[in-house]
Amino acid sequence: MKKAALLIIVWLIFVIWEIEVAKWIQEEAQHVFRIDLVIILPGLVLLTLYTLKNNFNNIK
Repeated sequence: MKKAALLIIVWLIFVIWEIEVAKWIQEEAQHVFRIDLVIILPGLVLLTLYTLKNNFNNIK
């Protein structure tokens, strides 16, 4: 259960980060490469899938 709560907190932080980056990009005139979407988002998705898989395997 602690892992699920931590995962929710991490997702909320990521969403807040994305909102702030979206605001910043609107002010930026140049093209911006979103490294956070290339590295952080896939890692977060994989971590979520791994956690969900382990939680459902422990229930059985």
